[in-house]
Amino acid sequence: MLNDRDRERDGVLGQLSTLDDMLDMVARRWVLMLAVMIFGLALSIGFGLGQRPVYHAREVLQIVPPKVAQELAATTVGEPLVRHVPQLAREVQSETSLAEIINAYGLFARDDETSMSALTERLRERVDIRLTAASGASAVVVVEARMDHPELARLMAQEFSHRLIGQSVAMRIGEARATLHFLTQAETALRAELAAMEAQWAVSATASRAETRELEREQQRLRQELALAAQRRGQAQIGVDLEVQRQSERLVVLEPAQRPERPVTDIRGLSIAIGGAISTILAFIVALIAEGRHPVLRSAGQMYRLTGISPIITVPCGALAANVHGARAAEGTPGSGEGQV
Repeated sequence: MLNDRDRERDGVLGQLSTLDDMLDMVARRWVLMLAVMIFGLALSIGFGLGQRPVYHAREVLQIVPPKVAQELAATTVGEPLVRHVPQLAREVQSETSLAEIINAYGLFARDDETSMSALTERLRERVDIRLTAASGASAVVVVEARMDHPELARLMAQEFSHRLIGQSVAMRIGEARATLHFLTQAETALRAELAAMEAQWAVSATASRAETRELEREQQRLRQELALAAQRRGQAQIGVDLEVQRQSERLVVLEPAQRPERPVTDIRGLSIAIGGAISTILAFIVALIAEGRHPVLRSAGQMYRLTGISPIITVPCGALAANVHGARAAEGTPGSGEGQV
């Protein structure tokens, strides 16, 4: 036994089993389908226009070797600059640094419910800093920015690139100055110790010479250490000068960021196209549902496909309605104006 739902489904499928049946349904339900398509397309256009295009800009930096030979003027900075790039990138993308950039450029619309942490995280997701291997002793650092405006994308790539260079310069100068400060203190301590020993030597020279030999050896050791400390302190001073004048290993701009001409992703047109396609499919489904709610046999072929019985005579509904209406009018019987079989 077939329930009402099965009979309704079979009836609809039987009515629309040919292309002519489908075209006939579209001709009858075009107003409903058009309304659904217009509504869906309006929603798609609103959603698509609300999407912002994404522009991509990048600035390429290179780690170049020192301008002065290491044998002639060795820097006192310990590790190569390439090992500090991940740390420098984290510092540039810290919450404090990102907040400064957001405030300086007026990025993102901020309301009372949006915290600065959420805005800094949004900016962090739009900027990438990565180190790529290069041939030879140099390495390349790529700074990429993705923003919804071409000029803003260029400015962000440039801003993060320059901050990375500034952080690297400050890091190396700070390390060189810390080394110079340490060696200067060590040299000062050795000078003070040597001066105290010389004073002790002057006292012991008038008193006794069983201990003068030991003092002489100690003085000789201190003088040698002092000479070595002075030499290292002089090298540290040269290292500071090299870092300040940017003559040592450093980051330089290899490819400046350019204003992008076209967005890399623009889903506005795609969103509207997909929305239009979905609206068309939805309109057809709505028309099918409307047909299923009022299944009617409209041709002899439909009757044969559904029941296996071929009608002997078929009368168009319009002609049947006219005949019924005319008969009722002749009999004086009021009618509804619709033919029924």
